[in-house]
Amino acid sequence: MRLAPVPIATYLDLELTYKMSAASSITTHPNLGCIEACAAHGTLITGALQGWTKEATISFGQELSSRVNSAEVSAVLSGYYLDKTRDQISSSGYVVHTLEAALWASACTDDFKEGALLAVNLADDADTVGAVYGQLAGAHYGETGIPSDWIGHLDQSAMITAMADQLHDIAGTLSVSTESSPHLNIIQPDSALFGAHPHGSA
Repeated sequence: MRLAPVPIATYLDLELTYKMSAASSITTHPNLGCIEACAAHGTLITGALQGWTKEATISFGQELSSRVNSAEVSAVLSGYYLDKTRDQISSSGYVVHTLEAALWASACTDDFKEGALLAVNLADDADTVGAVYGQLAGAHYGETGIPSDWIGHLDQSAMITAMADQLHDIAGTLSVSTESSPHLNIIQPDSALFGAHPHGSA
């Protein structure tokens, strides 16, 4: 689920993000739950990059929950994590637990640092939960919302920024089809969901 390059490169097109985020899982994690968790997470990141509020991101996840095939992924996207306590959140490393923990940390906090610390202090597979949280939260808060001293300690930060800029610049030039990528037939996103919707920027 460390897939931020996909939504950065496809942020202009929600449906394309969904399909390419799904494809990014298939090489190493072809399980349906993994594929749909990645597809959903990438799409939520794209929404955040488009300026959606966190509330709008949660709302879109709830709409998406009825359109995925994995019951576990559907349950997470439905938002039931919103009423959970810290002790009810697992960071085992299992993809469904990771998605839930990242969404929970994002929903429970109001800034990047607070959410990041909450995510990684769940322990266990802390680096994965932190990474998955950080992709979504970074899209919501932007670079200026990340503590400057954290960025200052980031190895090769200039290279990372340059790569992100290059990915951003190719947005709108990519496409994918089930003819060229037949493995994507495993998912059937509802195109209507990715059209006009009330999730615009705040």
